Amino acid sequence: MAKQSPRSAKEAFFAAVPKLKVSTVELEGQAVTVKEMNVGQRIAFEEAAKGKTSNEVALLIVAASVVDDDGNPMFSPEDVDRLKAVSPDYLLPVVHAAFKVNALTDQDVGELAKNS
Repeated sequence: MAKQSPRSAKEAFFAAVPKLKVSTVELEGQAVTVKEMNVGQRIAFEEAAKGKTSNEVALLIVAASVVDDDGNPMFSPEDVDRLKAVSPDYLLPVVHAAFKVNALTDQDVGELAKNS
């Protein structure tokens, strides 16, 4: 096997990185796109989660994962208070999709809240 140059090895690494997971949730006739956080977004999310309750952490996951039609974040951490006012029945499918694409469980969210 021929040895790759450091540059080609780096390019091969980045070329092999899978695309971020995306899920679409239908809410009352509106499609909501939920996208996996990249590493930078995950770091920012975990910083924002410090000192928050499990429910607030779940809303931060939603804020970090819901994107518009161009793939840009629809919400920011500052929108969490507005998200708190949304009906749980309406928001719960989005929360579940955000957990799934980000490979997070209720236990993970509890740990994030506990460790903050």
